Amino acid sequence: MTRSSRFRPTRAGIVNLWDYRDQEFSFADGRLVLRGPNGSGKTKALEVLYPFVLDGRIEPRRLNPFAGEERTMKSNLLYRGQDSAHSYVWMEFGRGRADDPECVTVGIGMRATRSVDKVTRWYFVVDGRVGVDFSLLGDDDRPLTKKQLAEQIGSDALVDRPIDYRAAIDARMFGLGAERYDQLITLVLTLRRPQLAKNLDPKGLSRALSDGLRPLDDHLVLDAARSFSDMEEVGRALEGIAEADRAATSFLDVYGRYLAVQARTDVDQVSRRLDAVDHAVTAVFAARALQDRRRAEREAAELRFDEADRALDRALTDQQTLQRSSAYEGKQQLDDLADAVRRLQISTQQQAEKARRARRPSPVAERTPTPRWSEPGRWPPSSPGRGRADGRRGRGGDRVDRPARRRTRRSHHHGRARPRGGARRGRPGGPRGRAAGRPRDRRSCPCRAGGGPRP
Repeated sequence: MTRSSRFRPTRAGIVNLWDYRDQEFSFADGRLVLRGPNGSGKTKALEVLYPFVLDGRIEPRRLNPFAGEERTMKSNLLYRGQDSAHSYVWMEFGRGRADDPECVTVGIGMRATRSVDKVTRWYFVVDGRVGVDFSLLGDDDRPLTKKQLAEQIGSDALVDRPIDYRAAIDARMFGLGAERYDQLITLVLTLRRPQLAKNLDPKGLSRALSDGLRPLDDHLVLDAARSFSDMEEVGRALEGIAEADRAATSFLDVYGRYLAVQARTDVDQVSRRLDAVDHAVTAVFAARALQDRRRAEREAAELRFDEADRALDRALTDQQTLQRSSAYEGKQQLDDLADAVRRLQISTQQQAEKARRARRPSPVAERTPTPRWSEPGRWPPSSPGRGRADGRRGRGGDRVDRPARRRTRRSHHHGRARPRGGARRGRPGGPRGRAAGRPRDRRSCPCRAGGGPRP
């Protein structure tokens, strides 16, 4: 057993035996020192406690360290001359932590009567502590009888034979076995003698010490004998082991260098991989940052798209509102008028071209004198321009629209036909447009100044 798990004696006590009324002894780390003058009871305490409390045998030669037979256990019980007496001797063992130890108490109860030579004994092995978990004295301060003790600790903890008592102690605390337990008790009795060196018997002491040793296992003895007989083979095996050790040492030297080189290569490879991992992590972080920026830009674009979509919806709504308004209908009418003006412009250009071709003089016309109406400021009698301004049939019988005639006349003056005023820009003509689209004085026209015929 290890030191922490081994039981050690912690207390011992004697109740109503010899001159002890109720005496308790305390052990220090399993040891007890008894000191006092001669006749104070040191030997008597050793006699009735150790090893009597461990084996339960009351032969005088085992009790008295001086091997005397004059003092019996009955005389110790009836020391004060009483007719009968009850007595107890006990010892407490403990192990474990000091604040919460595991305690076992062993003890022997005895009863002696002057008329009977035999001393009645009963033995107990119980978990607990005297004076804490149970008591050996009654309320009247007298030792308990066997029956009274059984009521306190239980009848299962009591035995009547010493051999059963020793077996119970060994099973509960030591686990040595009956034979070895008896050998140790005998060794204790031998070493307990106060004057061991006097009349020393070396052979007896050697025998006692040998008996106190732990017996060897038969298998160990057989193994030792076989080893001695095979010593030569063991020597050869030892040489082989030494050679193998030298070879293993040489191999380990070479293999160690190989492992160092391989480890250095692996470390370099791991370093490169770690660098690659660092670069990859940096790239991942950059990609994540770029992704975050792109996500933010996308969200902003989606917001702008939503805003533009809402603006488009508002514009479409405004367009529909405008299309339903009267101003838009007037715009449509103006566009229709602009288309009509363009068609009239094309027609006017065609008529102007025909008029130019018609004005070209022939050889016969050059010899003909100029009529009076060709002078500046006069119109021929049958000229289309003499018709009414509202477009009705004139004197010459032709129906000509006044705006078209004016545009034709302007195209004759300026070389091309174009709508008057703002009509050439796609807008309806007005007073401002007419003022800007024709000369202020027709007489300032170079055609009038040259005296050419009017169209």
